[in-house]
Amino acid sequence: MESLLEVVGSVVQTDDDKFHVQIGEEEQVFVRPRHKDLDTQQIVDLRRMLTNAGYAAWSKRRRRRQRGLTLRLTQMVRARASNAERDS
Repeated sequence: MESLLEVVGSVVQTDDDKFHVQIGEEEQVFVRPRHKDLDTQQIVDLRRMLTNAGYAAWSKRRRRRQRGLTLRLTQMVRARASNAERDS
């Protein structure tokens, strides 16, 4: 998790196992969990920080919609290029 956070923001670890994380304009202090997994509140806080910084996860519905828009745009560009080629 730390390496991901370093890519999207900055992470400073202190001697008392705390991490000062800054993503975008938001800063939060996280305590290293005793076990391997983050607790629920840490995940909620990280998701909020990532979303506020523009790293929101897309839903399946939004991804399908985006693919559809991309396909239609590609078809329009090809059609215009074909018409321009035919007209010249």
